[in-house]
Amino acid sequence: MMVDVLRAAKVVPDFRAAIDLHLIEISPALEHLQRQAFGGGNPPVSWHRSIDDVPDRALIVLANEFFDALPVHQAVMCADGWHERVIKIGEDDKLHFSIDRDPIPLFDKLLPRRLRAAKIGEIFEWRADNIALEIGRRVARRGGAALIIDYGHTESAIGDTLQAVGGHQFAEPLLTPGLVDLTAHVDFEALARAAEGMGARVHGPVPQGEFLRELGVEERAAALKAAAPPEYADAIDAALVRLTSEDRTGMGRLFKAIAVADPRLERLPGFEP
Repeated sequence: MMVDVLRAAKVVPDFRAAIDLHLIEISPALEHLQRQAFGGGNPPVSWHRSIDDVPDRALIVLANEFFDALPVHQAVMCADGWHERVIKIGEDDKLHFSIDRDPIPLFDKLLPRRLRAAKIGEIFEWRADNIALEIGRRVARRGGAALIIDYGHTESAIGDTLQAVGGHQFAEPLLTPGLVDLTAHVDFEALARAAEGMGARVHGPVPQGEFLRELGVEERAAALKAAAPPEYADAIDAALVRLTSEDRTGMGRLFKAIAVADPRLERLPGFEP
């Protein structure tokens, strides 16, 4: 994606020349591939393990399917309150989900009021909000904006969304640890609340399909088709549908876009009513 962003940035030469690119990557293997892709030194590129290591100055953040890959915690509602969901090794020497013996003190007081009447067996998920807090702090104090695109729910909700994907197929999360990708839906309400708490202005979230149409994705697809060989027309149409479909499981509906920005930025493209 970043290669495409840099290519598109060439239409504003001064902006393209001013880019100082910082990538957050914890995988040595993926960092190696990225170094090959950005080996030309233009723009200058730095790699970091955490946003805390990125220089503290004005910034533009692009986070596409980033938050869904961050660790997620789960709590299960039981007769005596909420217990954290844990992983244990069973008698068969395999990993199994279980629940911690003791309830989490006062956990229900931390939940949105509308979720406090959860039924026994229901699950609530949450993530540490340190990254959302840091993004909010930086754009509020130093200027800039963050565009976050991910799949998830606009409001905090009850439900187990943890899933594993391996070889483009759904898999059991605990069956082959380390060999499959683990993800869970992003709670955009919690993310926005954390960023706003640091003084940032939040725009959205809006469904990805709506966001892309506001930015002119349909006109862009038509222009690509006009300039491309006829045999690519169907592929362009299919890509447009895949990104904007608002069917129940379509990317245009399931994925959301949200912006965290300098509070002086009152309107942002794609988020205007």
